[in-house]
Amino acid sequence: MAKRGNGSQSRVSHVGISACAPPSKKYVESLQARIRHLEAQVVSLGSKPAYESSKLDLNAEVDEQDESSGDDEKDPLSDLTVLAGRLNVIDDGQLHYFGSQSSYNLVREPLREADPHEPSHKAQVEGLLATAQLGKTVSISDELQDHLLDLYWRWQNPWNYVIHKGAFLKSFKGEDDGKYCSPLLLCSMFAIAARYSDRPELRSVQDDPNTTGDAFCEQAKILMLYEAEAPTITTVQAACILALRIMSDGKEALGWLYAGNATRMAHNLGLHLDSSKWIAAGSVSEQEVEAREVTWWGCYVVDNYAANNKLSNRELEDVISKADVELRTHFAALPSFLRISHSPKVPMLPHVCLFHIQYHAHLILLHRPLIRNRGRKNSASLDTSTNDGRNNKRDEYENQHMAACRHSATEIARLLRTYKQQYTLRRIPIAAVHLCFSAVVIHLMDSRPSNPNRSQAIRHLQTCVDALRDLRTAWCAWSDRALRAVGLLAREWYQCEDISLIQSCDDTLNLRGLETSHAGGVEAEAGDHWQSDSLAFLFDVGTPGQSMDSLVTDWLWESGYDVSNAIGE
Repeated sequence: MAKRGNGSQSRVSHVGISACAPPSKKYVESLQARIRHLEAQVVSLGSKPAYESSKLDLNAEVDEQDESSGDDEKDPLSDLTVLAGRLNVIDDGQLHYFGSQSSYNLVREPLREADPHEPSHKAQVEGLLATAQLGKTVSISDELQDHLLDLYWRWQNPWNYVIHKGAFLKSFKGEDDGKYCSPLLLCSMFAIAARYSDRPELRSVQDDPNTTGDAFCEQAKILMLYEAEAPTITTVQAACILALRIMSDGKEALGWLYAGNATRMAHNLGLHLDSSKWIAAGSVSEQEVEAREVTWWGCYVVDNYAANNKLSNRELEDVISKADVELRTHFAALPSFLRISHSPKVPMLPHVCLFHIQYHAHLILLHRPLIRNRGRKNSASLDTSTNDGRNNKRDEYENQHMAACRHSATEIARLLRTYKQQYTLRRIPIAAVHLCFSAVVIHLMDSRPSNPNRSQAIRHLQTCVDALRDLRTAWCAWSDRALRAVGLLAREWYQCEDISLIQSCDDTLNLRGLETSHAGGVEAEAGDHWQSDSLAFLFDVGTPGQSMDSLVTDWLWESGYDVSNAIGE
């Protein structure tokens, strides 16, 4: 019994020891290599600026892993546990990025030995044949082509920097293999550059300037269907440009579809990766790396042009405070060539002026959610029978966030006047519509009779409204919608309470006639030098009609304004 017991005990002990036996040396070394790799990743990501956190240094990861793993560099376990993806060439001959969830990131050699230009060239030829069969091919002279390219480089590319000019021109002139210039990209560039031109031959309908460049856009859409099957960097650039061109026609849903496609194709081609070490390895040239980065960040800006806010009020206050400091610090540290003089007589570059306008629009959009009263009827009511209403209004105009918005809106009006004086607004990029409208909203709030600085606000408001009208030549759909939105907001914000206050200030006011002729316009306060129709410019014949009301109301609702009560009252 004793022996059996001892034997049993020995057997149990042996099983226990086997279950707790240490792993193999190879397995331990593999785990240690992985730990070192992750630690290096943490240090690497922690030392990079926030805006670079999404870019992965693929080569650095591979090098660190190879150095740390020693003899285990070909260990399958190490390959399977790598979190980062890898670039590889697939059937279309192009480099594609495969993430850690894809098995293709494990393959270190090209999946197919092929000419990298063959699939894309085939897609381009098929697209051109399709446009010819559909009668959508657009032919232009060399002189007109140079004219459109000059407009693009001069007015569009400085704002929407998505094409590396040097790389494009080398391909355009036939000095390399042509990978940075394609029929699709040219059509897309012509489509948006035509918006800056007054040449009648660029119009689909000779008497309608709003059709300028439409033929190029239609051809580009067809070419995109084919080139998207074998996308290259030019496909990404074209999709990004087409997104803006289509949005300028008021087709935001389709425009965002193209913007999303551009970003997704950019990811697929690995444009979001840090390619700097490829230069040291001799795999690519500096110009090629720069072209990839320019394209990626151009897509990123367009894709994030209208981000959604999902923060709580408390989180929003923290974000706004931090972002305000960062914005102002960045602006204060601008180099001299990005600064402009306050004197309108000092020449300035147009894209630098637009940069300053965009900075102030960012400040408006940043602080606007924390304005106590946002101008809606329920929150902006006036109690004229007591002083409380006036005190509440005074508090509103003393709000620090409102003060920040007011200062930036005033700066936008000043910059628009300077831009118009030096260049006219005929060829300002489409972003100016949204930037100008952001300032209009603030000036419209400040133009109410309760504001002691109302006269100045009306002057700035008219500057911005006139600018929106000037922008209709190039960007008709967006400008018309913004102008109609201004009228709807004015009807909402001025319809009842402000008119009752005005009536108490001027007994001679014909309230009924005011509501009929000005759709709720405002009268100047007693003693003010502005005439009774000082805001009539908001409702003149140049403003789009009521046929746009439903579309504009939906747009305003998405932007945070509720003007449903203003319609039909």
